[in-house]
This record gives sequence, structure tokens and C-alpha cells, in this order.
Amino acid sequence: MENKTCIHCKTELLGSYCYVCDEKIVSPKDFSLSTMVEQSVDVFTHMDSKLYRSFKKLLVSPGFLSEAYVMGLRKPFMKPFQIFILVNILFFVLLSDTDIFRKPSSWWFTVSADMGYSIKSMAGQKALELDLTMDQLSNAYDQKSKSVAKALVIAFIPILTLNFTILFIRKKFPTGQHIIFATHFFSFVLLIMVAWIELVNLLFGHVNNLIYVIPIQLIILVYLFYAVKKFYKSVWIYSIIASLLSLLVFNICLEIYRTMISLYSLNSLN
Repeated sequence: MENKTCIHCKTELLGSYCYVCDEKIVSPKDFSLSTMVEQSVDVFTHMDSKLYRSFKKLLVSPGFLSEAYVMGLRKPFMKPFQIFILVNILFFVLLSDTDIFRKPSSWWFTVSADMGYSIKSMAGQKALELDLTMDQLSNAYDQKSKSVAKALVIAFIPILTLNFTILFIRKKFPTGQHIIFATHFFSFVLLIMVAWIELVNLLFGHVNNLIYVIPIQLIILVYLFYAVKKFYKSVWIYSIIASLLSLLVFNICLEIYRTMISLYSLNSLN
């Protein structure tokens, strides 16, 4: 019998697939009409099942996806950054006009001071500099800030990674494991923001900001408690402390991020 080697990594093949790189042996059957149809259908059904399982576990099983990924159970679920990218797109498609990751001109341009900056004065000077009306400046700023906020939101993953690394330094986990947990956690945060805000808007229309903020903060806190307890195997009292500190760090960084994104977007208009 003829020895066959993998066309990709040159490893000797013992079956239909290379056990090193998972490349498949090509056969005439691969190009039959029935196989092509089967593969086309499988693309959608396989993606749908992975998407459903991943989002279900992300929402109702805190810490499960991170633990499963680290333990090597990866085939049934989407990869951490695949989940993040999908949730990120969903968030900015549905909630791009919100003030979660930026500060809209409708109220920010009326603020006397923000982190030591006179925003009202800065907006007026920028309008004069560009020879724009305030309405024109507002439109340009809002479009710019939406784009910048969407592009740089991934910065929260290394920030959260550093936070979890410090809090659980005694666990001596590799940095990559903290990155996986931070990615899943931040994906949950974005997803629960979308779900809760859209649900409230659907049922009650636009309401007081506290109706959005307080429940989301409580949900994130409870979720984080169970997630760190499962993934880091920490005792319940330390899980509570770590969750409270992590939420505090997240909120502080979020406020700094919103302000910096807004300042950059205004100053970079030309």
C-alpha cells in the first residue's frame, strides 16, 4: 500500500485526517455534487449550533466557557474572540447611539467641566476653528466618537486581564488564561447591556437612566461572583471581594474611557 503524507505538514497519514494539523486526505468523493451540497448545509447548521451553545453557556453558566476552553473542550463552542467580535458587532449595531462608551454631544457639549476640561468652551472654539455651526459640529463629533469608541473598545480586555491577574496572582495562572476569562466576561457585559436596554426600551420606552444602570450593575456583579468562583476556584468570601473590586475597576475605567474617547474625537475633527 502506498505511503501517504500530509500535503501541509508532511506527517505520515494513518487515516483520513492528519493527526498533527487535521488536514484531510483529498478523494474524488470530495468533489461530488452530494458532498458539495452537504458541506454547504453544514456550514450554516454547524455555525448555528455552535453559536447557540456558546451564547447559552455565556449567559446562563458563568465561567463555564472559560473553564471548558482551558481544559481543552473547544469543539462544541465558538472561540473566545469569535464570541467577542459577534457581541461587539451586535452591541454597536443596536446601541451605537447610547452614551455607554462615549459621551453624546446632546449633553456633553453643555458640560462646563469634565476631568478638568471646559467642554462647552472647547466645543465652541472647535466650531469657530472649523467654521461650523454647533449642529454641524455635533453631527461630525457624534459620527467620529461612535467610530472611535467601536474601534478601541477591545482595550477593555487587556485592562480586565491585568485586573484578574493581580486579584488572582496566587493562582499562578498563565496570562493567556486570564485573557480567556476577561474576554468571556467582557462579552457577557456587552451582551447583557444589549439584552436589558433593548428589553426596557421595548416594554417601557426610554426611561430614567437608573432603570438601565442599576439592574445591569447588579446582574454583572452576581454573574462575576459565580464566574470567578468557578474559574478561579476561589472561596465564596474572596469571590465576593474580587467581584466587587473588579466591578469598581471596570466602572472607573469605563468613565475614563468615555471621557478620553470623547476628548480625542472632538480634538481630532478637521
